[in-house]
Amino acid sequence: MGETLRLSARVAVGGAVPDLPGATLAVHIVAPLPVDLAADPVVLFCAPGGGMTRLYYDLGGPNDRRFSFAEAMARNGWITIAFDHLGAGDSSPVDDGYMIDPARVTAAHAAAVAAMAERLRAGLDGYPPVPSFRTIGVGHSMGGMVAGWVQAHHRPYDAMLILGSGPYGFISELDTGLHPLAGDPDRARGELVDRMRALGIAPRLVLTSNPRSRAIFRGGDPAAIAWMRQVRTPILSVVGSFTMIPEGWAPEAAAIDVPLLLLFGDDDICPEPRDVPGWFSGSRDITLHILADTGHSHFAFPSIDTLTRRAAAWIRSIEKTSNGAAAKAVPNPREFSECVS
Repeated sequence: MGETLRLSARVAVGGAVPDLPGATLAVHIVAPLPVDLAADPVVLFCAPGGGMTRLYYDLGGPNDRRFSFAEAMARNGWITIAFDHLGAGDSSPVDDGYMIDPARVTAAHAAAVAAMAERLRAGLDGYPPVPSFRTIGVGHSMGGMVAGWVQAHHRPYDAMLILGSGPYGFISELDTGLHPLAGDPDRARGELVDRMRALGIAPRLVLTSNPRSRAIFRGGDPAAIAWMRQVRTPILSVVGSFTMIPEGWAPEAAAIDVPLLLLFGDDDICPEPRDVPGWFSGSRDITLHILADTGHSHFAFPSIDTLTRRAAAWIRSIEKTSNGAAAKAVPNPREFSECVS
């Protein structure tokens, strides 16, 4: 496999978010050379977690790609397309941060996925047309919720890879004024923004270490941590808070009916990863992998090699068994497998 290509793009999403008509999302693309593109191409559409830009999926620099998920995928002949969330990173700013809620963020993300898929079929600048490919939705932490919501409401993906995320919530880190929303998805959607305004919770927050929780960076490789600090962006508080509300996106998780790979660290912020597959009751094909000696920011740990190898093996397995429509037609009983490494 030869060198990889890195391309930048910007996509207009205002049509999907009518009250933000000029909105655009920043896009980062990592692809193999055209000659190295897999015969059965795969495109991974990636949503970063809270406080991270699209470059979380491509950590490192020209001389150090050890922690780049996208680089590893490109070396398998696949294309990775990562987006900055609405109002975050290099995407267009939004004056009223409280408008950056789950519905708008996921609508913008879904529109960006559709637009970039169309561009890829037509041919990106500097890359020839890729007329057909399998689509995999990828999301880390808050981005797992975004990717899951996109799939539940727009169904662009043939399969999904979700890292450190699920609708179990994280109530110990949720402002106590938002606790009444736990367990009530409809109420959470209707009341979250008004409650946050009333409580004076800022719509954007800077990522900091919290001694009360498992540290995001604890135990990670120092070089990877340094790269991560370079790709930080303020947290979108409304979306981040929604992600932490227990059962907040449970309806979306249950509606996902494509094959799933769920990846967690054994020192993740999830209280019990083995309980997470139960939230995705609509999928008949779920694989859970728990990475040893790994915290929440999975790419920053020595297990990154295991993670990317496991992800690649899983992608190859679904290439031969799922093309989206076929996967959706298979009813229960569900298949579930677990691996710890």
